[in-house]
Amino acid sequence: LMLGDDDVEVLSNYKKPATREQVACILAAFVNTGVDTPSNILGAIDWNNVDDRYKVRLNKLIQLEILKGVDNGDGTISINPKASISRIEVIAMINRLYNNI
Repeated sequence: LMLGDDDVEVLSNYKKPATREQVACILAAFVNTGVDTPSNILGAIDWNNVDDRYKVRLNKLIQLEILKGVDNGDGTISINPKASISRIEVIAMINRLYNNI
């Protein structure tokens, strides 16, 4: 596992709650496959809120269905990248990652 500067930044700020995009960024370090594009492959309405540093990594998890969007009930999907992530969301992502490795 190779951690980059973005990962170290996230891990060193351990007193603040982690966001969905930060946890996804770290989990994506375990993924060696997938797309290498920062474009919005999920069609999430809040994709512009994702930090540019994380977009390629999030897409890798989206492609493998490790990271899933939230159905807004109106035909749109959100990622909620800046929202704090719950323990159950982390567990679900780790489980999906484990089943894809």
